[in-house]
Amino acid sequence: MQKKVPLYSGWPILNNVIPFLKDLLYYPQKIQKKCGDIFQLPLSLFSPIFVFSPSGIRHVLEKNHKNYKKGSTYDALKISLGKGLLTNEGESWKASRKAIQPYFFDDVITRFVDIMMRHSDVLVKEWSKKTEPFAINRPMKTLTLSIASEAFFGVHLKDISIDIPKIVDELNRLTITETRFPRNFIPYVIPTFNHLRMRYLMSQLNTQIDSLSKSSDLDNYNLLALLLNTPSFSKQQIRDEIITFLVAGYETTANAMFFTIMLLAKHTKIQGDIRDEVLAQPLDPSSYKEWKHTYPLLYASIQESMRLYPPAWLIGREALEDDTIDGCHIPKGSDILLDVFLIHRHPDYWEDPETFDPTRFLTPLKEKMSYLPFGGGPRVCVGQHFAMLEMVTALHHILSTFSLETDCVDIKLDPLVTLTPKSDGFISLKMKD
Repeated sequence: MQKKVPLYSGWPILNNVIPFLKDLLYYPQKIQKKCGDIFQLPLSLFSPIFVFSPSGIRHVLEKNHKNYKKGSTYDALKISLGKGLLTNEGESWKASRKAIQPYFFDDVITRFVDIMMRHSDVLVKEWSKKTEPFAINRPMKTLTLSIASEAFFGVHLKDISIDIPKIVDELNRLTITETRFPRNFIPYVIPTFNHLRMRYLMSQLNTQIDSLSKSSDLDNYNLLALLLNTPSFSKQQIRDEIITFLVAGYETTANAMFFTIMLLAKHTKIQGDIRDEVLAQPLDPSSYKEWKHTYPLLYASIQESMRLYPPAWLIGREALEDDTIDGCHIPKGSDILLDVFLIHRHPDYWEDPETFDPTRFLTPLKEKMSYLPFGGGPRVCVGQHFAMLEMVTALHHILSTFSLETDCVDIKLDPLVTLTPKSDGFISLKMKD
């Protein structure tokens, strides 16, 4: 017999809005301890159902994924990204995924490794000139955007006339405010300051995308040429996919690299063990399929960093029809939230979950659905292998050249559309002999 989802009402009228907004990352964990792995958390007029159990996550993302579409938490994101792979639904999404996915197959990814190595070389040369502690936030974004620009669009970063990281950072903050009470009830057509600012920033991105499209060589093999050469893609679809890859294709990876470097700078013993690993085996682009086995601790440190600080920290879905999750009745139209940040800290699946311990990834996971840095099911991130290769390449270059140190005691987090550092992270470098 179906049971009702446990309801945690909180305060009158506003329910849990105030304590939730004060502690977006950890407040649901407090309720989980009281209510279990599935509960409903009223937030004024928004009343999502949080699901933490691997069985429930698997049901939503895999077993019954056809009953779930992207939730209302993505509505504000559609303002800037349109209907790209990240936000699109139904047959249109399937067609786009089918057209784009081959670009990330193994035989194509080999084209990217040389690009990744070349830009990582540039980064190391620039860092070799550093004599004082410096912030790594911007260098990480420059690196990943340089790689994405060349790999996806066949252009160099110097050919892009706008400051994309600055625009994306501002859009990230504006977009997340549109998902939170009370702004989530103000239609986008109303010219608030936020909406006007978002329109201005989007016009800059759209102008840049038009420029990229007009100057693209259709004979080149890159994602932009692939889209332009696909007759079934409309001009609007091409724009939406370009902006999705332009924004999502660099920002999440830059954040993951930032957190990994900061963690390794704090944990010098682990950093030293990884350095021994990378110095023992130079990076061979032709054997990239074996990198996970060649550099197990390096790979594991990236995985552990994304466990602690998953860039895509929240997954939202909406039930299209009535359903049952873990014996609980899920009414049609229910908003489902998979809190990746806290799923990665579930004490049933992660021992000492707040500790940075890459060795936990040297053995098979206790439960696959307890780890979702790239999502899961049919909508798992299409660029996950690209991102991992990019991070391994860059970190191999950095750690084989420098030892990293930091005075940073605690990494402050900003849970925006993606999980971002709240302030600059400073490191010091020492050249290796």
